[in-house]
Amino acid sequence: MLIAELGYWTTRSVKFYENRTKAENAFMAIWKDQNISGVKEDKGADLAYPFDGASDQRVRWGDLAYQEFLALVIIALDGCKIEVTCPGTEEGAKRAAAIQKIIKWCRKRLGAKWYMQVMTLMHYTLVDTPAVAAMSVEWAVKKTMGVVTLEFDDVQDEYAAWRVARDGNVAEEDAKAEFAVGCSGIDERCLDRVLEFLEEVKGVPEEYLEDVASALDEEHECECVAEASRWEGPEIVAMRYGDDFVFPALATDFDYASPLFRQEWYTEAQLREMAADEDWDRSWLEETLEHKGASLYDRRDYHDMGDVKDLVNVVWCYTIDVNAEGTTTRYETLLSLANGSAFGKRVLRSRRGKWDMVFFRREALGSNLTSSRGLAELTAPDQGLAKELRDYANDNAIVSCLPAYKCKGARVHNVMLEPWAPIEMGQSDDISYMQPPPYPAAAKEMIQEMKDELFAFLGVSNGKTDVTNRTQSFVSIMLAQFRDLYTKLVECAQDYASDEALMSVTSTTDLTGLRHEDLDGEFQLSIEFNPKNMDHKDLIDRVTALGQVIAPLDLRNEIDRGAIVRNATVQLFPELADASFKSSDQMAADDVKDEQNNFVLIKSGVMPAMDTEGKWNYQARLQWHQQLQQENPDAIAEMSPRSQEIYTRWMQALEMQARQRGENAEIGRTGVRGVSSM
Repeated sequence: MLIAELGYWTTRSVKFYENRTKAENAFMAIWKDQNISGVKEDKGADLAYPFDGASDQRVRWGDLAYQEFLALVIIALDGCKIEVTCPGTEEGAKRAAAIQKIIKWCRKRLGAKWYMQVMTLMHYTLVDTPAVAAMSVEWAVKKTMGVVTLEFDDVQDEYAAWRVARDGNVAEEDAKAEFAVGCSGIDERCLDRVLEFLEEVKGVPEEYLEDVASALDEEHECECVAEASRWEGPEIVAMRYGDDFVFPALATDFDYASPLFRQEWYTEAQLREMAADEDWDRSWLEETLEHKGASLYDRRDYHDMGDVKDLVNVVWCYTIDVNAEGTTTRYETLLSLANGSAFGKRVLRSRRGKWDMVFFRREALGSNLTSSRGLAELTAPDQGLAKELRDYANDNAIVSCLPAYKCKGARVHNVMLEPWAPIEMGQSDDISYMQPPPYPAAAKEMIQEMKDELFAFLGVSNGKTDVTNRTQSFVSIMLAQFRDLYTKLVECAQDYASDEALMSVTSTTDLTGLRHEDLDGEFQLSIEFNPKNMDHKDLIDRVTALGQVIAPLDLRNEIDRGAIVRNATVQLFPELADASFKSSDQMAADDVKDEQNNFVLIKSGVMPAMDTEGKWNYQARLQWHQQLQQENPDAIAEMSPRSQEIYTRWMQALEMQARQRGENAEIGRTGVRGVSSM
């Protein structure tokens, strides 16, 4: 049944191929028999029209618009602000901070592949017909086998840590003793645990487990084939509608598009690794490998699209079924040219029950997901007419630069003249240039008018037209879709990342490493970006206006200037933003350190300078003084009377500033502007 559904919907999608090919050729300025030099040439008996050497121009307005949009998306993704919120108070804040770190780590982990796949995705989303695409998101674990040397003491320590982390109620020394007993083979239960550890943690193949344990016991050292390195992280792949995935044309909600088909091409090594990890049917695997280079459903000649002779084609099929009780369940299966499937039909393994893809579209012309036009379709008519006008203008210029001659007289007739050719002429003979038609300035003006009108429609400025609103709208729509992609990255990490990886990513000076149970749960993610911030001069002018005009009017300190400074720094210096910002704990520590220096001045009888602009953490300073008074009251009692008087006034000033920046800010009460030394 799935094969029949696959054939039906892929046949329906074939109608897009011809339209897409035509539009894409027009978009990329590609046509039959074009010459790379941009002029037409005679080919034997086939004479170029209108003449040999005539103009054969390429108009690339659509490609120019695409590059503008692509740059806008890339810059927006790099400069956008990602906010994560989680239910709860303190624990929710920790989870939100950890999730933000996971998003940054995922992008760094992907490296250049992030940009390559985003660029590919945007090409499918902006250019194609229909202008829809998807990004596949999965969690990959890659193991590299090699020859490694295992030392008894090192492996014993790792085993003890593994046992303690797994069971919790085992003492480290007992675990080490258990490892020694297990390697010796005296106790079968201990041996089974050791073999389990060697296979699970060290990656020793099953057939070598007992030999490795025995060698560690007898020689305290073993050289064997085992897991030499391990990599885990997100994998993303941009997918094209009709080529890589397909779903019913009338679908209105991507997460409920059923059936949904996703095509993949794998190497034999990749397919065998997946079959071993996921326990696929062996007979299906071997029969599938017999059909290298053949496509299960694509009606086109796939060899024209790349060399796939050594690759194997499979199709992932996703369906949604509703049982008698009305419960909705998502299933997956894997098909190839072999009979049957890799594992039959199974429930989708994601705990959230979502497809492992995120959907993108350029525009919405209707409720159907495929109702979206690409730049190729929109720009091709204008580019075609502009090419004709430009060729006409250029042909005119060619004729103007190389005029023909009119000759009359007794001795001279119409001839082909070479440079510096002598002409035998009589007294009454005459020669003159032929006058070409006037240069079509109107054509040039029309070309520019067409370009301006097209770019204004698309939302690309020509330097004169204000398209700010359209730019803002485009960025907002794209970032809303990328928000879904970031959410999928986080959900994928929550589902499949190991505790070791999560703890490594989320463990920093501000945050203790979190495990699966700490990260699991709902979260809200938002992305904010203002395209105006891409103009750094305008950004600096606006920040300056805020500091010089608005800030002096903020008598009640209602503006969070820290947020403004952070946002401006991210936009102007994105590569330094993470390293330049202090954490709240670091800022509080700096305040405490500064207050300790102030206390030394007070003991010396000198009144320190009080900040009355709200730049200090007054509460942190007060807490330090309270702790000092509790732990060492003599530090104040031993001060001179003058120092004690200064200390009293200093504490009153600190308390007033703390109130001024707190409860008084609500009613506009003004605090002290400084502290007198008298």
